[in-house]
Amino acid sequence: MGEIRITIKSKLHPSDSQPWQDTATIDDFDAWKLGHVVAKLLKKTMFAAWGCDGAQYFPDVEALFEYIPGSELEAADILQNIAREMESEARSQRGNTALNEGKTDELWAKSEPRYYASLVTPGYKGWQDVEFHLFHTEMSEAEMSKLVVLAPNRTIEDVSKWYTGTAIEQTFSRAEVLQLYDYFKVNYEGDCLKLKRAHAPGNHCMGYGAYAVGGGDDFYMFDHVENYSLPFKVWGYFNLRDCERVGEAVAE
Repeated sequence: MGEIRITIKSKLHPSDSQPWQDTATIDDFDAWKLGHVVAKLLKKTMFAAWGCDGAQYFPDVEALFEYIPGSELEAADILQNIAREMESEARSQRGNTALNEGKTDELWAKSEPRYYASLVTPGYKGWQDVEFHLFHTEMSEAEMSKLVVLAPNRTIEDVSKWYTGTAIEQTFSRAEVLQLYDYFKVNYEGDCLKLKRAHAPGNHCMGYGAYAVGGGDDFYMFDHVENYSLPFKVWGYFNLRDCERVGEAVAE
């Protein structure tokens, strides 16, 4: 049992002469639970200060956390966990509000279409009709910035370092689609390239590149194959749970 004191001051409210303070009693210092307790405390304090839940100001807040003695746990460990969880929370807040979604929709509506692409192979390691959903693995922020309209006070890094970036990475321009077609036609004879018109990304979308894989689904690293010649790196996400086995499974 112990207490955490939070002192906050917003960079957006430099005229506030006195920082706001509040405390919370903590009875479980598990890092995950601790982060949620502190986040709730921050929002409660900010509501008292500015009449908001803290979400719109969260990334711009300077916060000081102090451990109030009275617990057997080490203050340094507690504060380290808080810092880690709050950094994650701030990153989430920025990522979830990075795009001006309406303007991004308008940009995609008037721009050259982009496409989702997948490669379907008749047989892969004893499985039939396996579909590899393709995505870029090293799309630059310069490329990404041409495909979005940012919200105020946000940067392209808030997009590229968040799940939204992976959603953009699984789209391909018409020129890239033609390169994919030529490459797979020569190197993966008998496989079929499937295309679908891509839609504009949003703040809460996630691409295949962010999936946690294992136990039936995985990534196939096309760029690691000998004689790979595409000018951009491509991987494919596949899920064998959706496929029918036609022979003995083949180990990696």
